Amino acid sequence: MPWDPEIFPVLLDTIDKLSRIDRDVLLMRLANDLEHNLDFGSLYRDNWRDYIQHGGPAMVSMAEKLGFPSLSAEMASVFKEILTQAPLGPRIGTAEPAAYLIVPKSYHERFWVVYLPKAHRLCLEILNTLSRIRWKGSKLIHGLLRALSEMPGVHGRR
Repeated sequence: MPWDPEIFPVLLDTIDKLSRIDRDVLLMRLANDLEHNLDFGSLYRDNWRDYIQHGGPAMVSMAEKLGFPSLSAEMASVFKEILTQAPLGPRIGTAEPAAYLIVPKSYHERFWVVYLPKAHRLCLEILNTLSRIRWKGSKLIHGLLRALSEMPGVHGRR
């Protein structure tokens, strides 16, 4: 189901002709849009003001026609709040066409978190292999295996 202000008038005019499933999907889209806008999510759109000014009343009417006046009233309230309290330049300027992950400059893999479980598994494999070939120091190997398996916080991690 496309979701933009151009399709809203069509949906509004054809709500009575929609199947039960389509009406449920429309209700979910409206509830999702409300949830998205509770924290001013539409401000990250290129055309946020047009989306709220033109799409908002249509979405409010759709919720009313679907038989959910409380959803309709809440949407009207949230859209009004966005239009009256929105900052002038809310959108983050970027060339990206969609949402993307911004990794903080402080991010780095922690050696002990990433590599200690891997080293633990490698040591276990080596010692298991050595104990299977009946190496001369098998008593030492069995002791090391027992110590490795009892290490707290490492055993069983992936």
